[in-house]
Amino acid sequence: MKYSLLIVMSFLFVFVGCYNEDDIHVTEGLEVSYTLPQGEHAYDETIVDWYEKYGFYTLYVFEDKDIYWANTNWEERESGGGNLQGNPADPNYVGDMIDILQQGVIDVYPDSLLANYMPLKVLLCSDLWNVLPGGGYDWELEEFVYYLDSTKIWAYEGWDYIAVNGGSETMRPVSDEEKAELQAAVNAIFLQRLYDEGVLEIPEEFGQVSDYSTEGYYRGDSYPVDIFDLGFVMDNPLVNFAAGEEAMIEGDFESYIPLLARPLSWLEATPGDLYEYDVQYNETLILKGVFNRDENGLIRQKYNILMDMLAEKGVDIQQLQYPEFE
Repeated sequence: MKYSLLIVMSFLFVFVGCYNEDDIHVTEGLEVSYTLPQGEHAYDETIVDWYEKYGFYTLYVFEDKDIYWANTNWEERESGGGNLQGNPADPNYVGDMIDILQQGVIDVYPDSLLANYMPLKVLLCSDLWNVLPGGGYDWELEEFVYYLDSTKIWAYEGWDYIAVNGGSETMRPVSDEEKAELQAAVNAIFLQRLYDEGVLEIPEEFGQVSDYSTEGYYRGDSYPVDIFDLGFVMDNPLVNFAAGEEAMIEGDFESYIPLLARPLSWLEATPGDLYEYDVQYNETLILKGVFNRDENGLIRQKYNILMDMLAEKGVDIQQLQYPEFE
């Protein structure tokens, strides 16, 4: 059985009364069509089953507009103004991706959450990159040179989709650690969607753990306060100080969402560098091993409060904390 979607965005102006048919104008807009199954592989049955149960299209054959169009802009690195680069998956590796998504994402949530809050599309990609322009002085050439720096990403949320990496020989997640990375990336996106849609609400006890009364906490030896000791997992947790405590708690909560998607082994790892820098010298706080920076136990306390909240929503926190893949 085939399933197809035809979306036609059009404006129809009809004037009645003294107006005749010449006054009827139709403006046709973007037309998008998808059909399932896209092939005759064993995994296509699972893809169709997901559509029948949850209503989203899992596509390993798609066009540039499906991944780069973002309503008002084009997100492709080469021809647009964005930083995204991705391509459709090799059908030979889609089966493995489907297995990981089934165990690491689909089986984690109640059917009702998947049916109501998954985006229209899940795009399976052979490769997925965040591409940033950089530059520097080349002393051999004695001139300033420009280049593009590509960073592999496991998942990306677009306008109406989640793109997932791993559908090729070079990108496929082979080890359990890589599979857990893919699982965490997709779940972090979906958990954020659940919060944005009001499904996840901030527990009252979460906002009672840390002190939100002092303006301008930063991480660093030049500052007297260590954010980790206070239970924060972002550089400036009180950036919304002027907006009030509620806004600060909301920002604090959102900074924890990616941690909820991570395995405990990642959270409990030996910490490495505190920051990483991209080619444009933007810094990112590294949270791998953050439980070992948590001297007062406040980060783990807040994490446990939120994991209990997920469990109450029917989320399989066992798979999030201790990922297993057959």
